[in-house]
Amino acid sequence: MPRQGSRTRKRKFQGNRFNNPAKKACIGSETETDSAGQSTESCQNTSASARKIGNQNTQHEYPPVKSTVTGYRFVDMELLSDVFQQVMCKECGSSACLVLEDNPREQKGSASHLRVRCETCGWVYTFHTSKKVQHSFDINKRLVYAMRSMGQGHSSMKRFCASMNMPPPLHSKAYSACNAALSKAAKAVANETMEDAAIELHDGDDSSQIVKCGVSCDGTWQRRGHSSLNGCVTTLSIETGKCLDIEVLTKVCHGCKAIERESDDVKKADLLEKHTGKCKINYVGSAPSMEPTGIKRIFERSEESRKLQYTEYFGDGDSKAYNEVENCYEGVHVEKKECVGHVQKRVGTALRKLKKENKGIGGKGKLTDALIDKLQNYYGIAIRSNSGNLAAMKSSILASLFHCVSSKRRNLHTHCPDGPESWCRYKQDVANNTHLYKPGPGLPDNIIALIKPIYIRLSNNDLLTKCLDGKTQNQNESLNGMIWNRLPKTVFVGAEVLNFGAYDAVAHFNIGTKAAVNILSELGLVPGQYFEQNMLKADKQRVKKAEHRNTPAIRKRRKILRGQKKKKDDKNKETEGITYEAGAF
Repeated sequence: MPRQGSRTRKRKFQGNRFNNPAKKACIGSETETDSAGQSTESCQNTSASARKIGNQNTQHEYPPVKSTVTGYRFVDMELLSDVFQQVMCKECGSSACLVLEDNPREQKGSASHLRVRCETCGWVYTFHTSKKVQHSFDINKRLVYAMRSMGQGHSSMKRFCASMNMPPPLHSKAYSACNAALSKAAKAVANETMEDAAIELHDGDDSSQIVKCGVSCDGTWQRRGHSSLNGCVTTLSIETGKCLDIEVLTKVCHGCKAIERESDDVKKADLLEKHTGKCKINYVGSAPSMEPTGIKRIFERSEESRKLQYTEYFGDGDSKAYNEVENCYEGVHVEKKECVGHVQKRVGTALRKLKKENKGIGGKGKLTDALIDKLQNYYGIAIRSNSGNLAAMKSSILASLFHCVSSKRRNLHTHCPDGPESWCRYKQDVANNTHLYKPGPGLPDNIIALIKPIYIRLSNNDLLTKCLDGKTQNQNESLNGMIWNRLPKTVFVGAEVLNFGAYDAVAHFNIGTKAAVNILSELGLVPGQYFEQNMLKADKQRVKKAEHRNTPAIRKRRKILRGQKKKKDDKNKETEGITYEAGAF
């Protein structure tokens, strides 16, 4: 007889700690000990998120659920009013006589003022729908923090309240005051996490002694292009991946603008006197110059504020920042290092420029976008797989070029490594006496001759020496993304909101969602059990997702999908021809 009712879907097997190489290695590294009884180093394949927040947040248990009602709820006031109709008056004992009323005059933002009144005896009880913390209500600060952490402001808050058929939120002045308080709290928490990250680099030594370390520096702007009025510069530790310092730069002050607009000299002088010491402008100059200026400030205060000397500078080579800090420490020379990711992109940029300047070298069987991406990826692999060995790195780069441009007509695999374990399938066939390798279309000799000078320039000893560490700025780009998630690039923000978004992102980047709990505590609020539960759950999801994306199989899958997308795009362009070009039609 068939089973009755719906049948549950079988759960798809996602792997476990025994068949996942990364997790298996991590488990082994946690349990194995050396002869001295100390734990061996943690797994190298773990994600950055797991290394930073995995041990401090995700292993904690959720707070116990209390039997009493706590937190906030969306409640239909008509239903609540009906509930009060079923309750007897505590004074006269009459039933069906209690009326729930709203007092809009005493409303404070999202904290409504309600009144319960007995129609029989006139008994009245009044209360606000939120607790008062210091000089403001709990709900108002929470709502402002929630909207700002999602990158939304006062207009979005009003839209949300209107959509939910709720009274309007805080007035703009009260909202600005909450923003200022949030900015101050986020800055305090972020500074604490950055100081802890600096202490971590001392590795148990005296934290008052100056320690040398390597950092990756990068600047980011709120507006795309080079006309932004707001920008941030971040400095991250190469060793731990945590943010050590940040410089928030702005060229705008609303107070100064109000003074400029005032035409009355007396009022203007009065405004200027009140504005003394309150100007938000901390940078004067062009937007591109924000990065060198910010990095210079960070390096100049590193010894005093962090007890560190940033003696290795990892940059993307997009600005003159290194020239500003090369000799900022007395008697110490800052060594310049290159981000492998950005150096790798130079191959693609140079080849696309070559293709654009030389008509006819693109298309099927020639220099396609897919082949350019392949050459760029092989160049990056050659650098990363030969870290610390300049000669092998240079040889591998040239081998990657000739391997990709080889064809059945012209065999250029002489530079590829020999042996059955070679990454070159042609050399594997030679070693194993097999015929599995199928040569690609390769490139004509005239195109190879055009590409050679680019590879010679990008494989010179000076450049490759700076890439021997094999490090990237991916961590900086990740932090930049977190900052602009809180501060959308489509909407301009003032200094207070800019500071909040930058410092809140830094705190979350360093310690995860524990930063949100600390910020609410800094504001004098009790986070609450539901808040802490959801924050811990978010951290676990962050680590789980990062670990999944960091597995070799998923990384390989991403590369395959990118390659397939490029090939499909190349085919479409070849079929369609030129369909869009400035001034061509």
